[in-house]
Amino acid sequence: MPRRESSIAAVLISLALTGCQEVVISEKPKNDLFGRLSGSPSQRGRPVPGGTSDIDPTLLPPIRQVLPDGTIILRARTARDLMSHIRRAVTDPNQGLERELFVEQILSDKTRGEYEDRGLDPSQAFDTLRARRDDILLLFNRIGPLAENSPQVILQKVGDNIIRLQVTGMAREGLAWTFMDMSNEGGNWRLRWFG
Repeated sequence: MPRRESSIAAVLISLALTGCQEVVISEKPKNDLFGRLSGSPSQRGRPVPGGTSDIDPTLLPPIRQVLPDGTIILRARTARDLMSHIRRAVTDPNQGLERELFVEQILSDKTRGEYEDRGLDPSQAFDTLRARRDDILLLFNRIGPLAENSPQVILQKVGDNIIRLQVTGMAREGLAWTFMDMSNEGGNWRLRWFG
């Protein structure tokens, strides 16, 4: 019996010694959500060779950029970006500037066209939403900071190039509006409307 025990012990020691291997944990996150954050070591932010500008190529342009001539460009690559623009538009005290940006860069072409077809000024959409600011902010709070990645939110296609971001389950309770429809125009998400 001692011979059998020594054989088993030798096999176990041999397996332990050959099975030990250095474990390397990658610093690259598996979730692409982190690829959009500044300073993230994600593959998405890899520098493009051959760039000659002084701008760090690993950073995406900001979602709200003021150009040297004073022009403001709004970018909405995600539903979260669009929500941020809408939140600022309905809460910023500078209503004149925000109304103009809302009509030109936040409101979808289709919604703007519907207002014009009815003989209405598309800036009335801004006034309507500003009056319902509390409903919008409550909806955005229920959606949460992860927007389209929130567990209480579902995304569904509801029309040609229209996506609905909808709150589900108990998160819907007490909301006047439970979803936001958006369309992608020229690489940016634009507001179709709420419901």
